[in-house]
Amino acid sequence: MNGKELYSCGVVGKTVEEERDSWDNLVVPMSGPGVSEVTIVLHLSNFSDIFPASPTAVSFGPISGLSAKWSSTRVFMILPFGAILAMGVYFIALYMFHRQNMASFWLGLLCIIFAVRIICYDHFIIQDILPGFSTNLMFRLGYLTFSLALASFAGFIRFQYPQYTRAWLVRGIASVSLLYSMFVLVTPRSFFTSILFPFQLVAIISAMILLFIVARSAIDGRPGARLFLVGFFFFFFSVIRDILISNRVIEGVFLSHYGILGIIGAMAIIIVADFSRAFTALEAATRETALINESLERFVPNEFLRYLGRQSINEVCLGDSTSRSMCVMFVHLGMHFPLHVASARVTMLEFFNSTIQRLNPIIEKHGGFIDKYLTEGLLILFPDDPCTAATCALDLYDEVRQINGEDQPEKYPEIVFAAGVHRGPLMLGTIGENERMDSTVISDVVNIASRIQKHALEHGHFVLLSEDVRAGLKNPADTCVTVTPLGEIKLRGRTQTMKLFEVQR
Repeated sequence: MNGKELYSCGVVGKTVEEERDSWDNLVVPMSGPGVSEVTIVLHLSNFSDIFPASPTAVSFGPISGLSAKWSSTRVFMILPFGAILAMGVYFIALYMFHRQNMASFWLGLLCIIFAVRIICYDHFIIQDILPGFSTNLMFRLGYLTFSLALASFAGFIRFQYPQYTRAWLVRGIASVSLLYSMFVLVTPRSFFTSILFPFQLVAIISAMILLFIVARSAIDGRPGARLFLVGFFFFFFSVIRDILISNRVIEGVFLSHYGILGIIGAMAIIIVADFSRAFTALEAATRETALINESLERFVPNEFLRYLGRQSINEVCLGDSTSRSMCVMFVHLGMHFPLHVASARVTMLEFFNSTIQRLNPIIEKHGGFIDKYLTEGLLILFPDDPCTAATCALDLYDEVRQINGEDQPEKYPEIVFAAGVHRGPLMLGTIGENERMDSTVISDVVNIASRIQKHALEHGHFVLLSEDVRAGLKNPADTCVTVTPLGEIKLRGRTQTMKLFEVQR
C-alpha cells in the first residue's frame, strides 16, 4: 500500500517453479489515522488451480466491522465442524457395537470426511489445529474429501436401502471416486484440478441416481424414507451450489457441510425411531423369552439348576453334572381308578395334580424338591440332612391322611401312601441329545430308595429309612418321632441284606 508491503502469504511467482503457494484468511490493517487516500497493489499467482485467481473477493471496510465478521464466520465454521465430527464418531460407535449396521459406518465416515473438508477451506482451521501443516497437503486433502464423500455416500445408500440399490451401481460410483482420489494423491495439482469438472458431472449424475433411489423408497413407504428425502434434497442442492462456486459460476462460501447437517438430522430422527422400535420389539421379545423360560423351568426344577451352578435353564448344556451326597425319597401315592374308562383317567389326573399341589409346599418347606413325577408317586431329593428328609416324609403322610379323611366333591378312592428314604453319594446331570434333554439322578442310592419304598408298600409300612439315614438322625426323642428297627431285610433285586427302620410319630 502506497509502496509499502503490508502483508504477504507464500511467494508470488511468474511460473509454477517460482511460486510457493500458501492459503490464509486474515483481517489486515491498511492505514492509520489521517490517511484519506491509498493506492493498493495486489500481487497474486495461482498455478495450482484451474482458475488463476483468488476464489473469494477481497473485502474492504472498517477494521472493527471486518474483524467482527471474520470472527463470526470463523465461529460458524467451527460449530458445524464440531457437530459433524461428533456425529461421525457417534455413528462409527454405533457400528462398532452393532457390526451388521453398515449404514451407520458409511454415514459416520461421510460425516468425518465433511468435518475434515470444513477445516481445509475458507478459514483453513486445520492450520490452527496442526501448525505448520503443508498447504500442498491441505490442498490435496480438500479435493480428496469431495471424491471420498461421493463413495461414502453411495455406500451409505447401498446399506440404508439395499432392496432398491444395485451393488454394481455402488461399485461403479466407488471405482470412479477412488480413481479420482488416486489422481489427487499422485499427480500434479494442475492435472487433477483440470479434470475436476468431468468428475463433478459424474458426481451430479450419481447423486441424481441416488436421489431417485431414496425417492422410490419414500414412495413405497419405507420407514423414515420421506424424512431422509427432505434432508437429501437440502444436501443435494448445497453440493450443486458448491460446484457452481468452485467453477466460478457464482461467488460465495461452500455450504455442503451445512447440507450434510440435513442428512444427519434426518438420520438422527430415523435412528431414534429405529431404536425405539427395536427397544419395543426387544422388550416384547424379552417378555416372551421370560415366559418361555418360566414354561421350560416347569419341567426342570430350579433347585436342580442351582445344584448344577446355573442361573437359568438357557445356561444348561448337555452333559452338565455335579456329584454330592443327598437324601433320596420315593413316595408311593396309590390311586385305584378304573383306567379303562376315559372319564376315570381324566378324574385320576385331576386328583393326582390337586394332591401334588398340596404336598409340594411341604416338600419345599423342608428344603427338598420333586425331581420326577412317577405314574403313582414322586422322586424327591433333599440336601444331606436325614432329619429333614424323615420329618418331611411323616408330614407328607399326615397330609395324605387328611386328604383321605376329607369329603370330596366326587368319590375319589383312598390314597395308598408308602415312602422309602435312603442316603448317599449321587450325580445330578443332564442326559439326552442337543435338541432334547432331561434332568436325571444317577446312583445306586436311587435304586435302593425305590426298593425300600416298594418293601414298605408290600408290608404295610408308611415310612421306612435305611441304616444310613437312621445314623444321621438326631435323638429321636428331640424330634418327637419313634424309630423302630425292623432288622436285616433282603430287598427285592438285591443280593445283600440291609437294616431298615420304621419311623412314626
